[in-house]
Amino acid sequence: RGISDEPLNADGDAFFVAIMGPAFAIAPTIISASLFAATAGTLPQVAEGFRVIAVTLASLNVLVLLPFVPMYGGRCVRSLASNLWPALAPAATVFAASALFASGIKNGSPALMIVAAAGLHSLAWGKGLAKGTMSNRAAAIALAAYSFAFATFYTCFSWLTGSLI
Repeated sequence: RGISDEPLNADGDAFFVAIMGPAFAIAPTIISASLFAATAGTLPQVAEGFRVIAVTLASLNVLVLLPFVPMYGGRCVRSLASNLWPALAPAATVFAASALFASGIKNGSPALMIVAAAGLHSLAWGKGLAKGTMSNRAAAIALAAYSFAFATFYTCFSWLTGSLI
């Protein structure tokens, strides 16, 4: 019997199921970025392959960790918000969507603007995703896990592309 065979009955369960995918991608991202750095001077074609893998992993995970439902980040923020500060989820969504939209304008990227608009649309998705609440200790661990994952992917992406989104 797996975790997906039963309905999630607590915010902690919903959070840790949502963060599981990005968490499993941290090690391959860091390994690929490290191999890029190690081979850049001696094997540039091999290094470029590792850079592409790391950029792909980092960019996809930055995107899915944005606080928009139904993406993982939206599920994580909503699970945390019900425990820490109920007004946090809509505020985080508006902030992330605004920053992403501004980045889309700055870079001339319609794709970023569309993702930002989808993020604002997610405000209508509805409230909580689960029924129970997390303990304060579980909420602190969850917040640390989300922050670490997002910072890891964002830093890796920024370093490998030479620009900040």
